[in-house]
Amino acid sequence: RNLVAPMFEKPPHLPYPIARAGYLHTQRLKDEMPRMQREVLQESEPLEALAPRLPMPVLVEWGRRDRAVDVSGADILEDLLPDAEIVIREEIGHLPLLECPAQSAATFLQFADRRALLASGGKEAA
Repeated sequence: RNLVAPMFEKPPHLPYPIARAGYLHTQRLKDEMPRMQREVLQESEPLEALAPRLPMPVLVEWGRRDRAVDVSGADILEDLLPDAEIVIREEIGHLPLLECPAQSAATFLQFADRRALLASGGKEAA
């Protein structure tokens, strides 16, 4: 079973060497999934405890068609992080940074500019 396919609504093009490396990595990961799930679900700190201690500005970018973590999770984050900026991307899955990189980058630069996070207002990164 392909573990990556559910992550994307619109899979991005990946050059063959990267796609091949990703496929091989995914094949190795499938044996690790039970351990990873246990660690995430049972052994990691609950988000409800972690979120209020975040000292930095938070930008949450979520795909409405995320099949890994339902988009309703954004509402929970909004409650936990009232100063966070939440962006929901229509027609995007679990990995907005890969599915719509230009939009994600522009959103981040605007966020960083509003929060004065970049020394020159993002000009050098544009």
